[in-house]
Amino acid sequence: MPTIESFIASLGLIEAQTAESAYPFLFILRDPEDGETEIPVDGLISFTIVVLNSDPVTTTPYTVNCLAQVSFDGGENWEDAYDNGTFSSPFDGGSSAVVQHSPTDPFVYNAITIDYTGSFDDSSTVMVRAAASITGWGYGPWEHFPWGHSSGTSVYQEEWSFVVEDLTAPRLLTADAVNRKTVRLTFDDDMRSGTPDGRAMVQTGTAGTWDLSTGEETLTVIVDGGESQEVTFETYMWLDPSAVTADELATALSALVVGGVAEDDGSSGVYLYSETVGDSSTIQVTGGTANSLFAFPTTQATGSSEGALDAENYTFERNNVYPAVAVHLTAEAVAFVEDSLSQVDLTCQWEMTPGAPYTVTVDDDVADTSNNDIDPDYNSAEFDGFEPEWPADRDTEIRLPQSAWDGDPLKVLRAVVNIAQEGQDLLITDIDEFWDVWNIDTANDPTVDLMLYDVGNPFWALDLTAGQKRKLVDLLPYIYEQKGLPDGLTSTILALLEIPVTIVSYTAQSWRLGVDHLGSDYPARLWSSNPEPYAMTGGGTLTISVDEGTDQTVTFEDADFVAPGAATAEEVAIVINAQLEGGGANIFDDGGGVRVEVFSATWGPRGSIQVTGGTFATIIGFDTTIESGAGGCMLGPSTERMVRTFDLEYSDVVPSDEEIVQMTKIANYMKPVNDHLGRIRPAKTIPTRAYWILGFNSLGEDTVLGD
Repeated sequence: MPTIESFIASLGLIEAQTAESAYPFLFILRDPEDGETEIPVDGLISFTIVVLNSDPVTTTPYTVNCLAQVSFDGGENWEDAYDNGTFSSPFDGGSSAVVQHSPTDPFVYNAITIDYTGSFDDSSTVMVRAAASITGWGYGPWEHFPWGHSSGTSVYQEEWSFVVEDLTAPRLLTADAVNRKTVRLTFDDDMRSGTPDGRAMVQTGTAGTWDLSTGEETLTVIVDGGESQEVTFETYMWLDPSAVTADELATALSALVVGGVAEDDGSSGVYLYSETVGDSSTIQVTGGTANSLFAFPTTQATGSSEGALDAENYTFERNNVYPAVAVHLTAEAVAFVEDSLSQVDLTCQWEMTPGAPYTVTVDDDVADTSNNDIDPDYNSAEFDGFEPEWPADRDTEIRLPQSAWDGDPLKVLRAVVNIAQEGQDLLITDIDEFWDVWNIDTANDPTVDLMLYDVGNPFWALDLTAGQKRKLVDLLPYIYEQKGLPDGLTSTILALLEIPVTIVSYTAQSWRLGVDHLGSDYPARLWSSNPEPYAMTGGGTLTISVDEGTDQTVTFEDADFVAPGAATAEEVAIVINAQLEGGGANIFDDGGGVRVEVFSATWGPRGSIQVTGGTFATIIGFDTTIESGAGGCMLGPSTERMVRTFDLEYSDVVPSDEEIVQMTKIANYMKPVNDHLGRIRPAKTIPTRAYWILGFNSLGEDTVLGD
């Protein structure tokens, strides 16, 4: 009977051993082997598990894990693996299989192949772990597989790993003309973008304006691996040193950084380039006090012309078989299609000849994101020049007498007529598309900017998106009509920013001369001075007089607070609303923390509110001031600015800091010239307590009985 050593030797794995030993499992013939590199990302994983079936040994399940997932389950024992072993998704590709071999008794082994249907990440390390267990007698040590002695269940596992790389050259699949000047190329892989014009580039991490008013801010830059340059920004360089614009910063950097050039990125940020082209082009911002404002990345950027976004990497050829004289095409600009890295749009210098066959070829410098150059056998594609849609009954053919054609054996006249025909048809197409040029829904972004310029954009200082600009062009006539009116202000903010706001008078208790009308009434309100939390527990009170009536005592219990001793303003307001007759309570936050407001339900000068005492009055921050409502002939403060100041309140949508700035600019334009914007703040909320509703609530629920 052959020994295990001779069996393994027959497989060519190791030299035969003479010592007699017994081993439960061996994991051999691994492909890829442990530590291998440059394994294709779509490669298979295979290995062989040798089961040494010597009675009374009983083998139990073995499993295979890959990418920290169970990829193969061998069933209840090794004999099940061939018939009942299962591959888990996504390791169940068409080549996944178990092959059982019995080359010599008593050794049996299964060859397992795993076909991963996904795609391993380029340059990633793939870990494989195979585990098996056995129940039976003990196993003796062996030089290559040292097993311990055990009469119970032993678990044996091996782990190995390899590194995968994307080594497949990308291919150009199709080329399609999508409009009169644009050709869309589709590749079979994500393509490397390269850098603009092959130059190294870094971009500011912040946008807008920067405060360089100290005159001592610095920036250190290394260009093309040279010496470190420290540039200092002086205050005389800027129109407003506290609000330096992207265009100003780009101009200064271009003048100060030797070997570098900067430009506005179009989004209130700045690009800083090396003037060198190619792989030797590098640029790095290494520090400086100003970089805490600009937020340039501090890692070195390297230039590369091996990218899909370099227009010089594409050439067009005309098919001479075409009877007309097709115009020559050159790519002027390249951009990825939306968020796809496998499609690019080439914008040509002029309109292509409709219907003419062209061939576009991609240069060898274009590579995928794994730096594989494009496959030279699949780097070109044919397409036909874009043909605009015309009415079926339109006939623009230039006709000549048949005798003219008969006298043109070299087709020279045909070529001349075709040139004239193409020019005429392009002119007619321009006329057809004229409405699209000025249609706010179809116009390109530069045309929308021109529209805004023509109609006098009052919000030029706002950093509006393309969609907001289109909406503004459509709404400007109505905005001009509504300027100076409250509805115009709130409607403009809602239309452009989609944030509903409410105008609230800064002195809402006051009657404003020249604005309010006789009979305009306002409620009495009283604000606390202390923010939450409050050191309130059960048994404390507030005494409140509403409309100069008798004092009402509001009593607080421990059950009113989630955390007695740390009451919230909302909890206080809920208790007041439940017990106070003729008035109520709100909560508000004007930047000084959440506080409590009490008010009278009576509007006008007959209404009043006063916190007259109670053990919690001082804790909450109420004094004994009597506040009255307003109306009739009651005037507000004598200062005109205070009388004509208003706040904007928001509730449903919380604006960002940038949107707060935009709201401020819109409000300052839309308000009357002698009114003043105070604050933009969240709206006050009136806490309510759920009432017991007959037919809905159940016995045992703690609540109060409402109206």
